[in-house]
Amino acid sequence: MTQVKNRQLLAKTLYVNAGLSLLLAIDLILFPSWFAAKVGGLATEIYIGLGIALAMWAVDVFLVARSSAWQDKFSKWIVYLDWAWVLASALVVALFGGRFSEIGLFLIVAIALAVSVLALLEQSAIGKNETVGSVGV
Repeated sequence: MTQVKNRQLLAKTLYVNAGLSLLLAIDLILFPSWFAAKVGGLATEIYIGLGIALAMWAVDVFLVARSSAWQDKFSKWIVYLDWAWVLASALVVALFGGRFSEIGLFLIVAIALAVSVLALLEQSAIGKNETVGSVGV
């Protein structure tokens, strides 16, 4: 019973991750000029490319959320990549913060915080699944 709840928590968190990633991807693809003007730091083509990559990520995370077998195989990798995003965001702010506007820095930090919350929830659900699963073995 508890393992089912933890698996449901993992799936729901992955769906939220996929949904928010897709929402940001659509914004980056449809409004790259706004991001280039308001956020700064990069050319519009970079924002479009980031949006396309983020859309592919969203589809992958969505597919993992749908399948228990795929959750077992790939959910840890999603957590690792979420933490990599957070680390990369911190490095971008530290190394290139002067190239971004205040709005840009706020968005980078806000998105990194949201991703870290999702990573913590995913990590927690994965850990509980492994703990519960190993008790019965």
